[in-house]
Amino acid sequence: MASEDVTIILNEREGSKAKVAESLLSKLRELGISASRIAPDPKIEKIIKQRNPKVIVLDYVIGDFTTGLDLVENLSNSPEHPKFIFFTDEPSVPVAVAAMRLGAINYFEIESPDSVPQIIDEIKNLIKVQTKKNKVLPQKELFKFKNFIAQSKITIPLLEKAKSIASTRIPLSIIYGPKGSGKSALAESIFEQRESSSFLKSCDWDLYTQSAQDLIGVGKWETKLKLGQNLSLIIDHLDEADEEIIETIEVKLSKSWLSGNEQENDSFLTICTQNIDIARAWSKIFEIEFLEIPSLDNRKNDIPSLARRFAAEAQELSRLKAVTLDTQAISFLTELSWPGNVKQLRAVVIDGCIRTADGKREFKDIITENMERWNKEYTLVSERIIDPLSALIMLESTSFNYRIAAAKLGISVHKLRSLLVNENSTINRELNGYSK
Repeated sequence: MASEDVTIILNEREGSKAKVAESLLSKLRELGISASRIAPDPKIEKIIKQRNPKVIVLDYVIGDFTTGLDLVENLSNSPEHPKFIFFTDEPSVPVAVAAMRLGAINYFEIESPDSVPQIIDEIKNLIKVQTKKNKVLPQKELFKFKNFIAQSKITIPLLEKAKSIASTRIPLSIIYGPKGSGKSALAESIFEQRESSSFLKSCDWDLYTQSAQDLIGVGKWETKLKLGQNLSLIIDHLDEADEEIIETIEVKLSKSWLSGNEQENDSFLTICTQNIDIARAWSKIFEIEFLEIPSLDNRKNDIPSLARRFAAEAQELSRLKAVTLDTQAISFLTELSWPGNVKQLRAVVIDGCIRTADGKREFKDIITENMERWNKEYTLVSERIIDPLSALIMLESTSFNYRIAAAKLGISVHKLRSLLVNENSTINRELNGYSK
């Protein structure tokens, strides 16, 4: 199959983005890197597969057909999928986080004057790595137990329990914990420890719009991967009751996948949720225990080691002089409250280390600024209430494109659907009121 180095997919209906795409294409070709631009198209996934690029530079909203997040999720089923770089004017922090969580290499803002040179440097490094690998894209390095920080009294037993699940090859595990606490990282560690021959797929339930049967391979599955045979699956952010997926597993897979036959249990399923009721329900239905990851505020003894690891990661990411976190800095971090948990600590420490590498600013000042900004955004998001009528109006304004409507509202597609279904009678009453 023919292959090109880079495919650029921006929403070029906007004139500024068309100019940026043209500039990026021109600079790549000057460097001898084969590249092309794709306009939004209903068959965009098929077009991408035909071009078989090594790297895809993509926008968040792709015309009226899809989004960059959907493309990343749908094109990541194979170990040889392309690398994804987000290049967009979408200012939403959750979108950036979702992109990286799905496996994007980086996230750049179009308005930044340094974005094009930074993307080109990123592409050059990726192409170089792929050439060394004989053009076979490396799989994402999975999180291992040895990388999991567990030094507090509350996390050491958790890790031992996770190791037990891996060694006994239990085909289903449930991990409960607050947002950003490391549930998916622990799930990857269990998979890695099992040394399974199956392929691992991660699914963000907030962003998934297909049926449960398609997800686990009971229905149509183009890549011929099936949970219980050659597919292991991590479902993250399953925070709302979903009878379809429970019924699918219970009815379709209970005889083979949950049989206890070790040869049939090479693949496994991990459910990650921040809803304790969901964790308890799954645990009761399938008669297994669930793992509970505590919040970072309840595992303070883990913060020093986590902070030092993230400081080392900052040096690796920035290639700047190392910023050593002294005892005073570690003590300061430990005393803070972390509503965003491990992900918040990682983001704050990496940013603080990079921005203080030149010695012009104090680490404590940068951290304080970051915490104030983070806590403000966290409060605004948590306090935001969307009424069903507003959700319906937004959905209509996007020609009933659930993906774009959910993104504009700042909620998941599943949350939008649930909001409209559960409050259908309320919507009808409101609409009847407006029509009178």
